[in-house]
Amino acid sequence: MSRIQCGMFKGNTRAVFLDKRDYEGPLWQQVEDAFQFVLRNIRLGAKIEGIYRKDIYELPPESIRELIINAVMNCSFLQPSHIQVAVYDERLEITSPGGLLPGVTIERMKEGYSQIRNRALAHAFSYMNLIEGWGTGIPRLIREMEEYGLQEPEFMDMEVALRVNLYRSTVMVQNNVGEVPESTFKMRSKCAKTVFKCARRKNIELCDRERFYYVKRVDGISQCKKKKSTDYSS
Repeated sequence: MSRIQCGMFKGNTRAVFLDKRDYEGPLWQQVEDAFQFVLRNIRLGAKIEGIYRKDIYELPPESIRELIINAVMNCSFLQPSHIQVAVYDERLEITSPGGLLPGVTIERMKEGYSQIRNRALAHAFSYMNLIEGWGTGIPRLIREMEEYGLQEPEFMDMEVALRVNLYRSTVMVQNNVGEVPESTFKMRSKCAKTVFKCARRKNIELCDRERFYYVKRVDGISQCKKKKSTDYSS
């Protein structure tokens, strides 16, 4: 039976589970459940636009959803393994059994070329408006990760499976500490060093998922904006 296996791990290996779920049922529901699992286990920040607060995840949500959908559409259901969605400290990892189809390369994927393994599923998902069918998903993912100031997605052709890694923001502030431990995190984004200094100077707090600073890049300059604690009351 088809299922999507989801797990959150301590650190950057699969040694210790922090959360684990197996989702079965209709494929569209599996996609939605796996998507919500990821959102629950990545950091959530916010920024103020006018008088309104806008929530911002550390990874682009629509790209996460599309990667899970693509994993389902290109999964080889003849293999005994299942789609796996894993959240680590440094990355989100999505693995789909089946590998690349003949004629498809990672470089061509980045340019927007695609082939669908399960065409019936693609037609169903298109009818449900879950996909648009023009092969723009991967180029859009790369662009959105760049706009978030994050590392370009990593695509791994494992012959029997295809794996995509989205590297998370490695700059965060410890709750009630107000500083970033340099020895703990590797700076990946171009603005990381600027953000690090700004966070320490402004004594910004982080409370797990809600209280965290928003990093905005304006004309190549990184700015840290601290939100008042009252903004997070519910």
